[in-house]
Amino acid sequence: EQPFDADEEQRVTAHISIEHAKHIQSLKEKLFSDEKELATYREQLTTNKQAAAGHKQQDPHGGAKEWMLLGGTSFIKVSREAVDRKLREDRQKLEQTISKLDAQVRKQRRELKALAVSGALGNELASIGMTLPGDDVCAGER
Repeated sequence: EQPFDADEEQRVTAHISIEHAKHIQSLKEKLFSDEKELATYREQLTTNKQAAAGHKQQDPHGGAKEWMLLGGTSFIKVSREAVDRKLREDRQKLEQTISKLDAQVRKQRRELKALAVSGALGNELASIGMTLPGDDVCAGER
């Protein structure tokens, strides 16, 4: 086998560097998307908790049935217990989704951090102005 000449070695190194940068950019875009989704779920959880707290403060003797939005388009009259149960179920689903997505985001941050600090690749990222979101979080996870 013939060793690479200097020009060929530069071309191979440049190709590898470009592929790594593309991979990192793809991971960053996925991370950004997942963080946005996580923020949306957290807002929904906050809204759910506020609704549950407001519902508990209502007069329990005010009536056995209450209006509840169904499917985002229709209102139906249901029992107070049904409203409580629905709010509780929704909160549990949101908490599970948030937990899974949060673990996924932490894993993506660690992966990006590992790619960014590995050898010359970290220097390349800095030279083209790429930074990682959540660097402070990554440092705390070691």
